[in-house]
Amino acid sequence: LREFLNDKQFARSFITQDPRTSTPGMGLLVWLRSVAADDKDYSTMLRHLSNQVLTVSKGWSDSYGLFTRGESRAVFSYVSSELYHLLSEKSERYKALSFSEGHPDQVEYAAILASSKNKDLGRRFLDYLLTTEAQRTIATKNWMFPVTTDGTKALPKAFIDQMNRFKPLVVDRSLYTKAKRRHLIQSWSRILSQKGKAEQ
Repeated sequence: LREFLNDKQFARSFITQDPRTSTPGMGLLVWLRSVAADDKDYSTMLRHLSNQVLTVSKGWSDSYGLFTRGESRAVFSYVSSELYHLLSEKSERYKALSFSEGHPDQVEYAAILASSKNKDLGRRFLDYLLTTEAQRTIATKNWMFPVTTDGTKALPKAFIDQMNRFKPLVVDRSLYTKAKRRHLIQSWSRILSQKGKAEQ
């Protein structure tokens, strides 16, 4: 990760997302802070990041669209994005970078509202989401890794290879508390705004 942050071939050629409006954008900050030794080191990493950033978008779709249109050399995305291009478009043009520290995960949840008027149907739907059929469909339509072993077994080999190629980083979940997120964002906003890349 530090090599990437200091690699001149990516200078002003990296697109990321605003952590105030994008969960991947927040994930980048949590990733940096997880790798950093302390808050001072985190600030140093942010300064290096600011040298790489071309622009910051409000969300993933905007940033990935700019990237695929050739506006930058790199974008903060999901390692499964490579699978989309490989399996859906039959293209090997895009490659995910592999980082020795590990990669942050983004877990997507499904839940039943306490106010739901049909909790039984809701529970049946949640149970369905964990079936092999549903996990395979989610993986190859939403391009994300499954959460069950059976779901993994039903996937194309490229998925298994990708899951083995990229190790997850165990992130301190306390970094997602409201106070910690506010602190991470304040540092990000202050440092990137000095370079004119983030609005206060």
